[in-house]
Amino acid sequence: MTVESSTEQMYVNADEELLKIVLVNILSNAVKYGEENGKVEVVVTDRDGFCRVSITNTGIGVPKEELLKIFGKFTRLDFQESQCSRGAGLGLYNTQCIIEQHGGKIWAESEYGKWFRVNFEIPLLLKDVQKIQSEDCLVETQNSSTP
Repeated sequence: MTVESSTEQMYVNADEELLKIVLVNILSNAVKYGEENGKVEVVVTDRDGFCRVSITNTGIGVPKEELLKIFGKFTRLDFQESQCSRGAGLGLYNTQCIIEQHGGKIWAESEYGKWFRVNFEIPLLLKDVQKIQSEDCLVETQNSSTP
């Protein structure tokens, strides 16, 4: 797996546990439906006030006409030639719900027979908010020993 980031730090206002669920769902699908000994690439970028995460695998991909369906509730695509066990069809649906609850969006791209990519974006905290929150943490730490 390759991980690439265009910046050292980005801050988002998000539920850490829910974002873990998002990443586990997308990464496990990337491995499960990728080609054997294939590549999984994770790229994190700052895009116009949003943190964009793109996870790409090499392998079978998804036909263009199926791309919009993959985020549907209970969706399992029949064309997949993978021999892995099939899920309930809720992983990407739940992932989409979580991303949208955080004010973001999610979409997929693919070149059938070659690669598949899931992208999601969630809003970055404004730099002023980051600074204030950072200062608040320092103040709380300094005052924590005072009765």
